[in-house]
Amino acid sequence: MQIIIGDEVKAFLIKKNSMVLTLSMFHTGSSCGGGSLMMPEVGYRVPKVPEHYNIIKVDDITVYIKNNVTITSEQIEFVAIKNLLATTLDVRGVRIKSN
Repeated sequence: MQIIIGDEVKAFLIKKNSMVLTLSMFHTGSSCGGGSLMMPEVGYRVPKVPEHYNIIKVDDITVYIKNNVTITSEQIEFVAIKNLLATTLDVRGVRIKSN
């Protein structure tokens, strides 16, 4: 698996004084169809329980990928999304799960 970290993400991490990316899944609650969704969540802090993550070093950045994340392609890409007030981190190449 190849991990791509965009230049905007690297700049974001430097601004936050962090060289860590954390990828996990979070439960959204009920969706319109009555089920629930598991959505990817990207953070920039070391997880509380690193044993639940695969740890991969990409350049100077430590990437933590939680064991329950389903990768849908041979690469995942971390991207920064800028809006008027803030920059958020997102990921491409991860499956959204429904329950």
